[in-house]
Amino acid sequence: MKSTTIRTSLLVALALTALSFSGCITYPQTSTTSPNPRRQLPPIEYFADDNGDGILEPILLEKEPEPRQGTEQWTRDFYGTIKYPALARENGIQGIVMLAVLVDETGKVLDADIAKKLFKDCDQEARRAFLSATQQGYTPLARGGVAVKFKMHYPVGFWLD
Repeated sequence: MKSTTIRTSLLVALALTALSFSGCITYPQTSTTSPNPRRQLPPIEYFADDNGDGILEPILLEKEPEPRQGTEQWTRDFYGTIKYPALARENGIQGIVMLAVLVDETGKVLDADIAKKLFKDCDQEARRAFLSATQQGYTPLARGGVAVKFKMHYPVGFWLD
């Protein structure tokens, strides 16, 4: 009995130690509150050309476009792919990379540029993981019954615990 208690205590201590050395990568959530304000990500912003002049302007959506594989699978794809860059971890770099993602009328992701930089390795990793997870694209965004090209500013957080 005593050895079981000691073994359990050691396992708990190891698990807590491992968690304290691991990094967290976060993504936008629908909740506007966060128990840790430094980890609160800005909402995803959407832009579309509503009047046909070729200029993408900010828009409000009742329903956001969804990844074709579904939000749950996209989340598994994204978090199964993204890695906290070693150099960023070693240097204590944390914060938010903002991706500017361009999606065509069919829902195909055309590109993901870096709209707000954090650290070169984090910027590249956020872009790589996002493009990998969105290979299937998004459901098309319809405005006035017509599918339109859109852009979104998508925040990706890198945090050290």
